[in-house]
Amino acid sequence: FFTKKGCLVTSVRLVYDRSQGQNTFRGVAFVDVGDKASFEKALQLNRQMFMGRKINVRPTRTKQELASIVEKTKAIVTAKIEASKKLQDGTKEEDTKVSKGKKKQHGKAERKPSSKNKNENAGKTNK
Repeated sequence: FFTKKGCLVTSVRLVYDRSQGQNTFRGVAFVDVGDKASFEKALQLNRQMFMGRKINVRPTRTKQELASIVEKTKAIVTAKIEASKKLQDGTKEEDTKVSKGKKKQHGKAERKPSSKNKNENAGKTNK
């Protein structure tokens, strides 16, 4: 597949699940390519159909690179959570200011008659 697409493939390693006593292919493979151009072509094959299935093509990362990505992600998530809490706290403060400054009215509001109805209601009294 990769060779037909113009990639210089140097090796392929398939991942098997041996936990059941059988070698069952897990649907994961590592494909090594020989040069930068092949690497770029391979990445462009992400989400392409191969043997009736869409494949995911992404570069492998070292354990150190993965650890760095995890730390950056944690920092981003923590910052978003803090921003969300501050936003919620700010909303609560605004609600408190409004409730302290003005009494909230509950129930139905009285309607003033429209100018159309004023003429019809002129001279009528409520009994």
